[in-house]
Amino acid sequence: MKNTLMKFLLALATFSLTGLTQGKAQNKDAAKLDSLASQLFAQKDFAKSLEMRTLQLEKLRTTVGEKDSTYNLTLLQKGKCYYRLKQYDDAVATAKKVCELYAANFSDHNSQYAFRLDNLALYQSAAQQYKEGLANVEKALTIYGQLQRNNADMSVILLHAAELSHFCGDNATAIARELLALNIIRRENGEHSDEYIDEADYLRQYYEANGDKDKAEALQTRLETLKEETDKGIVDLPPIIDFKSPEVAHEHNKDASRCIEYYLNHYVRASKMSEAATYIIRWSEASADCHIAIGENEAKMETKQESLPYYVAYMASCSRYALKTGKSEFTLDTFEDAMEDVLNFYIANKQYTGEVKYLEKYLEVYKKDSKSLKVLLKKNFPGKLTEEMVNRVKNGEKVKVEK
Repeated sequence: MKNTLMKFLLALATFSLTGLTQGKAQNKDAAKLDSLASQLFAQKDFAKSLEMRTLQLEKLRTTVGEKDSTYNLTLLQKGKCYYRLKQYDDAVATAKKVCELYAANFSDHNSQYAFRLDNLALYQSAAQQYKEGLANVEKALTIYGQLQRNNADMSVILLHAAELSHFCGDNATAIARELLALNIIRRENGEHSDEYIDEADYLRQYYEANGDKDKAEALQTRLETLKEETDKGIVDLPPIIDFKSPEVAHEHNKDASRCIEYYLNHYVRASKMSEAATYIIRWSEASADCHIAIGENEAKMETKQESLPYYVAYMASCSRYALKTGKSEFTLDTFEDAMEDVLNFYIANKQYTGEVKYLEKYLEVYKKDSKSLKVLLKKNFPGKLTEEMVNRVKNGEKVKVEK
């Protein structure tokens, strides 16, 4: 695949809260209550979910005890119920106990403790306990900052710290923290994302509260432009980098997903298809999170200009399946899911690339019924490719894939 990227770029020109690890096993009654409480919460029946959490905690208290991680996580979920019911004082009291138990029985300096402090600060903000909330979120910032993880979790803590600084009258600090959070959101999701646009409006409010009228007006104008561009379909893609190892590629799985979704949901003439394709090719070749089997038929798509975009779509689709399921192995399920994506991409872009004989055969069957397509795909399946096989190939061995 080393020449795929160059071929594709040339062809384009012609187309114009993490949870805790579970502690001791829950008994069956507690496990059932946990499942029911989660379902009720998802259905937004927070009052009933709260009842189930209360019963679950009683079961856990008598079986695994309050020092167990399962108890701590369940208590945290109970606090979320109080928060959603706008019973903020109860939410604060519950979150305080969560923090106390976690610090006493696990750690008072790891990421999970920082998240619990931040959660407490959020509830204190809702209860208008601004000074107490600011103290706790600043502790969370210190702890999480020491871990040197400038990621989405850090942005959430920074956003809460900015808001509480604002409520405490320190708008200069609120602005500084909001800017740091927005930098992370811009890197993670792009300026045209809903996350960035929504949060940037808070920065505008902090500018106004701080007397920075010109900055507030300039930002308002910028946000209006971003909204207009977003409505027109403009999106941001991550900068292209060299993936020097599978570990580096793994760190950029979310960015790869952004590029994959862009590629598979746009026409080949879209302005950023070359960027997306470049990212997908480089990432998939380096990643250990997805293994792509290239059969004789799929390999032919790389050799012709009109079919090359579909070869990249095949890589993108296989990668999407692996990231979606968490299964790096290439299986028949991977192949079936990917080829259906490729066919949909072909239907949309055939008008620009012209016919591709290999895909036309599949398309004819695809239009009839899904069962016939599955039969044909099973017949043409390149073969199962496991991580163990990939490692052997890298060591210079010859490996025969299994049908």
